[in-house]
Amino acid sequence: MEQGSLTREQLDLELVEYEESQKEYFADREYFPPEVPYHKQYDVYIDLFVKLLRRVANILTKPEAVSKTSGRIGNGLLTIGIPFNGALHGRFVFALSKDKVDEVVVATLTQAADGVEQEMLLDAVKEFGNVVCGNVAARMAQMGREVEIDPPEVLSPLGGQGYSPKPGESVWLCPLVTTSGEVYAALVMGAPRPAKPAAKPEAKPAAPPRPKPRKAARPRPKPARKKAAKRTRPAAHKPARRPAKAARKSSPKRRARR
Repeated sequence: MEQGSLTREQLDLELVEYEESQKEYFADREYFPPEVPYHKQYDVYIDLFVKLLRRVANILTKPEAVSKTSGRIGNGLLTIGIPFNGALHGRFVFALSKDKVDEVVVATLTQAADGVEQEMLLDAVKEFGNVVCGNVAARMAQMGREVEIDPPEVLSPLGGQGYSPKPGESVWLCPLVTTSGEVYAALVMGAPRPAKPAAKPEAKPAAPPRPKPRKAARPRPKPARKKAAKRTRPAAHKPARRPAKAARKSSPKRRARR
């Protein structure tokens, strides 16, 4: 669409339609008391849980008033917890009775819940919790609060004793009225943060060994130099003269020949 091709009236109509499409992602009412810190952000959890139950599993519910409790959550129900960290810290908890679990499984897996293995059944319900909290995280980002979601965990199976708050936790419970079965949603605040592994101290490089002090070497006496004997030039070798031969006496014969 080219820039400037919309009239003012068309643009206003587009904005109205956009706001209508986004309404289901905004809290229609306040669930938490105003004195609860970040109550508007926590309202989003309850609101989107109710809307996605209707959209995904066609489960119609009516949320009651949120109240603080110290008792167990979801006694006898399948109870799922999803921790979140970041700008807000806590755990979103929801509990479903057996018939509501089956409805979520049928809607998620598109098959009857009777033939589904227990592990696959739990995975389907946890995946529904992921969808809820993923939409909550996106809405939180629009409200300027970044949160990170941890994987869902089963806090109590069907027929279990539910989730009992730990010391230091405050639980805000919202019962949801439905035509059959039981549905609960809750926010657990002040939940203990997951322990981070202690950082190992960085090993300092070993100091190089100090050189041992050297003992001062004793001065060695210098050997006395021997005076070199004067070299005498050997006399030039002269061949010894042969002794002069004695003059031969001339014989009378030689004389006569001369």
